[in-house]
Amino acid sequence: GPRALASAPDPAPWEDERPQPAPAAAPIKLASFGELMELAREKREPQLCHHLRCDVHLVSFEPGRIELRTTQEAPRDLLGNLKSKLFEWTGERWAVSYSSEPGEKTLREQEEAEANAARQAVMAHPTVKAVLESFPGAEIQRISAAETVPGQDSEPAGDPESDPGGEEEET
Repeated sequence: GPRALASAPDPAPWEDERPQPAPAAAPIKLASFGELMELAREKREPQLCHHLRCDVHLVSFEPGRIELRTTQEAPRDLLGNLKSKLFEWTGERWAVSYSSEPGEKTLREQEEAEANAARQAVMAHPTVKAVLESFPGAEIQRISAAETVPGQDSEPAGDPESDPGGEEEET
């Protein structure tokens, strides 16, 4: 009967060649809000990324269920949009719900807090203090991670040859 035909080995290769609506790749499993952000970037959803970074406070995340508190800047359809994108990307239905709990800081607020902490640490460094005192009105424009050059990592204060006047010559 038809049951025996379905288990026969012959039709299987032919069936694999037909275009399938579901992606052939393994289903996407998201274990954290960070992984969701990465996926939204990969899927080239800049608006969704922006709103997830700036306009939501994560209250809870578990696979299949997300609770968020949105800011006033968040579009009204953000949670519904996120829910449909998650279904499209993972093939699973997600519960995406609004919460009135405060939740975490937005990702942008977290990034700003980290940048502030880095700035405070740099400002407290004795070498930086000395430079800022020597050049009144000088400001720190940008802080970037030090690139370690092989054989030169013994000098953490930076290149001694560099001009300490650098970008601070504005009057």
